[in-house]
Amino acid sequence: MRGDAMSVDNGTTVVEYGPPDAARGWTTLVDGGAAAGTQPRAPSAGRVVGRFVVANLIAVVLLMAGSVWASGAAARDEAIDEAR
Repeated sequence: MRGDAMSVDNGTTVVEYGPPDAARGWTTLVDGGAAAGTQPRAPSAGRVVGRFVVANLIAVVLLMAGSVWASGAAARDEAIDEAR
């Protein structure tokens, strides 16, 4: 019988609830070198848009360079094949 080899769960679980440990407070995860309230300023919208445009221009230049290289290699291979 398959059911005899399985564990039995009667649905009881022991969970201990206690009062929250409010006396512990916060746990610091950093060395605390920065003073409280000295957060870096958020970048301006113009700077974010500028970075986006520059990144896209770099991507377009790389794609164009790859396209020129690939088309030149294909043209050279085709010219060599036609010359035979």
